[in-house]
Amino acid sequence: MSRASAIAKVHVAKKQLGLDDETYRAVLRRVTGRDSAADLNEVQLGNVIREFVRLGWTGGADLRTGRTSTGRLIRALWRDASREKSEASLRSMIRRVLGLAEDVIPEPDMLAVADASKVIEALKVMRRRLRA
Repeated sequence: MSRASAIAKVHVAKKQLGLDDETYRAVLRRVTGRDSAADLNEVQLGNVIREFVRLGWTGGADLRTGRTSTGRLIRALWRDASREKSEASLRSMIRRVLGLAEDVIPEPDMLAVADASKVIEALKVMRRRLRA
């Protein structure tokens, strides 16, 4: 990862964690001894990103769309395997596959790895049936 993209990631994490400027700079000082991301080298930026992950930042989503690669795969398989293409019908299918309660609204981009794997495999089976 380039230094510029690491700085961008630090700023995205700051925003997504809801840190005010004072708290953000306190984290930078505690982790690196400096109070500006612009003053950090690549190793220090990596340490700050790891600290934000420890504080609960998940990262991983495409910064423009908020979608993960797993979520994009699930949606692509859904478009290919289903007659009904809506996001609501996809969520309903995920609910059935994972055995979730009706009041739960699953988000394809936020599934745990094991759950995402189950959904992806179910979509592959649906796609094979549709093509058979």
